[in-house]
Amino acid sequence: MSTGLKVFAALVIVFSLAASVQAEMIKIGTATYNQADYNLIWDDNNNGNSLVWLDYSAPAAYWGNQMAWAAGLDNDLVYNLDPEYSVLWSESAWRLPCAGNNPSYGCHAATQEMGHLYYDELCLTGGYSSGGVTAPDLSCGPFENLALAGYWTRTEDPIDYGFFVVDAAWAFFTEIYRDVPYYDMGYGFQDIDANGNGFFAVQHNALAVRCGEVEQSPAGSVIPEPATLFLFGMGGIGMAARVVRRRK
Repeated sequence: MSTGLKVFAALVIVFSLAASVQAEMIKIGTATYNQADYNLIWDDNNNGNSLVWLDYSAPAAYWGNQMAWAAGLDNDLVYNLDPEYSVLWSESAWRLPCAGNNPSYGCHAATQEMGHLYYDELCLTGGYSSGGVTAPDLSCGPFENLALAGYWTRTEDPIDYGFFVVDAAWAFFTEIYRDVPYYDMGYGFQDIDANGNGFFAVQHNALAVRCGEVEQSPAGSVIPEPATLFLFGMGGIGMAARVVRRRK
């Protein structure tokens, strides 16, 4: 193999390693809730935020009840972090995921926390059964308790019908049945639903998330940053090229 091909192959390997590290979600421990242990999963870059997810799906309930459930979680959890990890919370309480500043209707709504998790971190497919899309394998990543269901976000967005206003909030659906005129299933779907306790109100599941800076102790197996991998790789390539020149 020529020197040029060797350098090109080394660059491909370095950038592949950098990309895989950047996209990885890491289990940093568990939290005991209702006498059972659930994974704490670190998402180091979700729309610019460092998030920790609690891998527990709260059963379907009204939006207000799910908001209160998430906000009170810290009093109900016993943290069991792996020895090499520590978390400095930057938010005072757990919460429902955010749907972003400009939520959009339909699939591929990855500008919000649930959508980013579904599409960018778990690399799941969105679409409709009428187009040949099948139900996603939600166990493909570190999550064990994601369900094929709808999940509330904390983002409110009232629906104004002109003669009356319905309180509503955005929800993200790993699976949803679309009625008239579609009669099919949607996956990775974002929609808005009535979130009060009145006639129009609906119930959805909930996930809890919390912003925090995760640190790994020197004793742990430190995962290098992509930039560090790049510099290390370039240094190695430079040394290899120097050896080749000397041999020539």
